[in-house]
Amino acid sequence: MKKTVFILYVLFSAPLLFAEQTKVTISNIKVFIDDEESSPLICRETVLSYTALVAGKEISLNALEHELVQTELRLLASGLFYSAKVSVAPPRKNPAQRTVIITVQTGFFWRFGGGNAYGVFGKAGIGGKRLEVLSYAGWNKNGVSVLYEHVFDSPFIFESSLAWNGPASLFQADTASRVYAQLASGIFINPDIRLCIEFDDTAAFSTGAPINELCVSPYIQIQKYFSKTVTALSTARLYAYPFSTEKAVGGEAVTALNWTSFVPVTFALCGAAGISSSHTNTFFNLGMHDSTLSEASFPDRIVRSGTTTARSNSPYSKAFCADSYIFASGEIRWNALTFTVPPAFTIELQPFIFTDMALLGTAPLYADAFGGGLRVLFDNPVFAYFTLCYGINHSGNGRFIFAATKGF
Repeated sequence: MKKTVFILYVLFSAPLLFAEQTKVTISNIKVFIDDEESSPLICRETVLSYTALVAGKEISLNALEHELVQTELRLLASGLFYSAKVSVAPPRKNPAQRTVIITVQTGFFWRFGGGNAYGVFGKAGIGGKRLEVLSYAGWNKNGVSVLYEHVFDSPFIFESSLAWNGPASLFQADTASRVYAQLASGIFINPDIRLCIEFDDTAAFSTGAPINELCVSPYIQIQKYFSKTVTALSTARLYAYPFSTEKAVGGEAVTALNWTSFVPVTFALCGAAGISSSHTNTFFNLGMHDSTLSEASFPDRIVRSGTTTARSNSPYSKAFCADSYIFASGEIRWNALTFTVPPAFTIELQPFIFTDMALLGTAPLYADAFGGGLRVLFDNPVFAYFTLCYGINHSGNGRFIFAATKGF
């Protein structure tokens, strides 16, 4: 009896094992843009930049199925397409070859958005490429930014921005009038991994205001779409101030994982850590959303409570400053309501509860926060996100936070 069961198991499982190990060759990739093989709106090469599949590539059937799903998710997440479908045509003459078919419907390329006291306007998909230009105008931010991915259909990346924190800074006695300049370049290792180096500098024009010197910051970023419900974003970044008096250097890494269950609930986890050579305990700031250069990299690495410490006379902006840190945060989000404002502005209301925990400094100071809030998310093509929340720590100190962020 056992022998018969074993033989039946081998007979039925052998084809599955063979299928898992069988490799096929990608013979061709067909791209249909708005039901045509070419389009004046988006280049074929732009669509192909979101996939790791190329003609002539040998790949296992399991890996092929996985890449088909990931390509589709990357295309949808790009904001350039209303819909995307990636499939394989059934083999005909040669069973060892496969033809991949990518079908997309181009989206709305104009961009509208905003932050805290400023608005954003621009356009993506310029020239049919992964080229985006945005302008910023308002009370506390005015400027322009350029992002060009896959420059001239190569794997190279170029990014630059120039912004001024006025005119608000001209009317606030404790705020210096500053111009921020950023320049970055890099390369795509594959569609999920980019390796870049960034240069940031700040010029302060107010009398007696400090000048933040040049920061050189290489980083690697990995965005992974495991499935339609599970995504992850990881970034590791180094910082160097080669012309500063202290010659400070540092580094940090963060990983955020999102899982949307079968009900409209998302579980989100974030972990981060950083260390520096600084002796001033001000290299990292976990108290504000956008107060330093490092905050621009990790805007949601923040302890959302009202803790103050002897390290600063200012409650929030400096209370969470440290030369090193370990951070963890979790959120449970309810996608409560999604509706569309004509013609095509999607708005989502998202209540959430959260907890934050951090160890700050080499002589660790413990900080935490527990609370809840509401996010108002204006999706493609607005790309504006606003969060209002309240957090309290184990000592009973709480605070409200309003920020232009959609969370990690």
